Amino acid sequence: MVFKRLMGCSVEDLIRWLPEALGSYYEHSTLDIDGLLYRDCPNPLIRLIGKTKPDHQVSLLRIPQLELSIELSDLMHDESISIIQRFDLYTRRGGG
Repeated sequence: MVFKRLMGCSVEDLIRWLPEALGSYYEHSTLDIDGLLYRDCPNPLIRLIGKTKPDHQVSLLRIPQLELSIELSDLMHDESISIIQRFDLYTRRGGG
């Protein structure tokens, strides 16, 4: 199962968020951004493949963008949905 996300964060932000966002699945994940392997594990259940995009600019505000593909393998449908829901909960940021 593959999920796509366009995230308003830097590579460093994502690396910092991943342990909490993936929970116990963090140890079974790989992270590859722009061809650089930031995290590796043999036979991963979760593959995160990213590509940095040009910053989104609104007036003087610049927001980094990261196009992310999340590939989940060897997991039941319900388990995959649960992982993605947790990932979204931990990585979506808002202001107020």
